[in-house]
Amino acid sequence: MRIEFTPVAVATDSADREGYLMLADDELVGVIVKLAGREHGKLQGAFYLEAGFGRCAVTPSETFASLEKAGAWARSRLH
Repeated sequence: MRIEFTPVAVATDSADREGYLMLADDELVGVIVKLAGREHGKLQGAFYLEAGFGRCAVTPSETFASLEKAGAWARSRLH
């Protein structure tokens, strides 16, 4: 399974605007946002699953140390 990330700006009410569409074999499975603001403390710089679709729709949402870890998580959910 091929996981790809396409950069996109996300309209949030914070500094967290750097986003990525997470695609699994060309299907949208999630929207990831990089946590940029200092209000995130130790999570600043991490990647947050803003929205998940299908098997990647989870509550509570997930936070990842890197896009690679987000991709590995998506792969595990989709198999």
